[in-house]
Amino acid sequence: DIDEIWLSYDINCSYERNFATRMGKYPESLQINLDRVQIKWAIPKFHIRAHGPKCQLNYNFGYMRGAGRTHGEIVETGWAEINPAAVSTREMSSTHRHEVLDDIMGAINWAKFT
Repeated sequence: DIDEIWLSYDINCSYERNFATRMGKYPESLQINLDRVQIKWAIPKFHIRAHGPKCQLNYNFGYMRGAGRTHGEIVETGWAEINPAAVSTREMSSTHRHEVLDDIMGAINWAKFT
C-alpha cells in the first residue's frame, strides 16, 4: 500500500526520462504501478550544485514539500568504509565477492544501528 516513493540519485534529472518505458521492461514482480504510486525525483544536495539552475530548482530536496531536512546522501556514506575491501575482494569469484561485501555492509549498518 505504498503511494509515494522518493528516489535520490545524482543523475535523477536524466534517469527520470523514459523511466516508465524502462519500468515496463522489468519482470512483472519488480514493476511499480505508476498509476497508483507517485515517484518523487530528487538529487542529493552534494551533487545538486554540479547541475544547472533548472535541475537545482526541480530536483532540490530543499524545495520539496515533505522532504524535511534531508540531504539525500546517506546511501553514499558507507563507501569510505567499504573501499578498502576492494583490494582484498577483487580476485574473488563474483559470488564470493558479493557475499563478503554484503557481510561488510551488514556490519557497517549494524554499527550505525547500535
